[in-house]
Amino acid sequence: KLQFLYFIAPMSTREGLEEACIKAVRWAREELNSDECVLLDIFLEYDSSVDAKIDLKELDQMLRSFDSTATEERVNQYTAELVGKETECLSFVDFCKWWRATKGNAEGTTGKVLAAMLTARYIGGLASRYTWQLIKRTPFEERVAELSLEDLETAVSSYRYMYYELKSWLAQVYLETTHASLASRVAQASDPDILYPPYERRYLAYLFHTLTKSTGVCTIQTDLPHISALLGYDAPLPILEATREVFQGESVNFEEFLKWWAARPGSGKL
Repeated sequence: KLQFLYFIAPMSTREGLEEACIKAVRWAREELNSDECVLLDIFLEYDSSVDAKIDLKELDQMLRSFDSTATEERVNQYTAELVGKETECLSFVDFCKWWRATKGNAEGTTGKVLAAMLTARYIGGLASRYTWQLIKRTPFEERVAELSLEDLETAVSSYRYMYYELKSWLAQVYLETTHASLASRVAQASDPDILYPPYERRYLAYLFHTLTKSTGVCTIQTDLPHISALLGYDAPLPILEATREVFQGESVNFEEFLKWWAARPGSGKL
């Protein structure tokens, strides 16, 4: 909420605009794992226009810095790995998507070579970030400070959009991962009679039917969080969203509830 309020607050001074742009990058970094932070450093290094994207000219410079002996054909292969035919630039989210898809993938020689080059820069990236902490400004911050007021306003808008696009993508990835994990665990909990001793099953049945007023179904939106809270589990929203997908509806019956209760994170049943 504070981050959102900061973005919509008036930024009437140049200093306020510069700070807003830099904070958007810092907040983006907080969402990333360690190797993606290195990707962000590389992205910022070659975003010479400070518009939160790497155009084809900037991408060419970046790729040639990774492989100074690359032929034109090889550079074109690298470019094809990173930038789709329908786009003329590389966004940071697309850079992260490519990295996650390529890292550890045994297929795609060009992608593996490029990924190996990025990996080789990992330690260098860590060292650079440590060095930048000892000086007043990073190279990216220096470029931000040199922008005209009009370009600075564009940069703030662009990096603000990058941050929200990153948040949205990571949330979607988390939901997909949560759904796949929950679906797998529900499948493992195919026989609740084996998972629950009689006394525990009777207690859960009493609680379930009491709170659902003997309707036989528990709504995922309201009843399920209520029952979970009484049992000491705070069901997060992504789990509830995944539950809707797994059970393909807005409610579960008692047998489905037992499978869900055993499949939830930290249940210890599976």
